[in-house]
Amino acid sequence: CGACVESCPSGAIKMDVKDRKVELSRYKDVWVVAELKGGKVRPCTFELLGCGRALADTMGHRLCAFVAGKDSGAHVPEMAASGADVVYTIEDAKLGEGTVLPHARVISEAIKDKMPSVVLFSATPFGRDLAPRISRRLSVGLTADCTELSVDKETRNLLQTRPAWGGNLMATIYSPDTRPQMSTVRPGVMKPLAKNPGKKSEVVVLEYLIAPRDLALE
Repeated sequence: CGACVESCPSGAIKMDVKDRKVELSRYKDVWVVAELKGGKVRPCTFELLGCGRALADTMGHRLCAFVAGKDSGAHVPEMAASGADVVYTIEDAKLGEGTVLPHARVISEAIKDKMPSVVLFSATPFGRDLAPRISRRLSVGLTADCTELSVDKETRNLLQTRPAWGGNLMATIYSPDTRPQMSTVRPGVMKPLAKNPGKKSEVVVLEYLIAPRDLALE
C-alpha cells in the first residue's frame, strides 16, 4: 500500500511507482480466485466464496468467481450454487493446475480490464506463489495469511486481519489509496455457504493470449 515508504524514519524504503492513488469509485465487485485440483474445485475456494458473499453484501457489490483452466466452464453451476453472482472463465490448455506463471498473466489482465475492488486467494502453496506475482504486476499491496476479513462501512476499505510477531498479536491492515485490495486467506478459517442448487450466475467468458514469455520464469 506504500504506507511503509512514508513512515520509514530513515528513508531507506524506495518504490518505483510515484503516484499510486486511484479513483476508488471506479472499482467494483469482490473476486474469488478458484483453485482446482484433480479436475475439482478445492474446498478452500468455497470457504472464500462464503466469506466473499458477506463482504460483497456489505459493500453493495457483486460476488464474482474466477475460474481458469481446461473445461473451466464445467465448474460454473457449482460456483453459482456456492454464492457467486458472476463467474468469469478462461479455457486454455496452458492453464494447467498449479501453473503459476500463465495464471498470473491472465488474472492480472482480467483485473486490469474488469477492475474489481477486492481479490481473494487461498493461502495454499499455489495461492501464496500466485498472489504476490499478481500484486507486483499491478503495483498494489497484498496481505498474506489472513484469518479474518471485514469492511469499514464508512470508507469501504477491506480490513484484513492476520497474526503478527510470531502470532503474539493480531494486526489489521487496509489499503486506503489503491485498488484492488488483495488478500490470501488461510484455509479452514472461513465457512462456506450452504449450497443453493437453484441459484444462477451470469457467465463471462474471457480470452487472453498466453505467449511463450508468459511461461518463462520471471
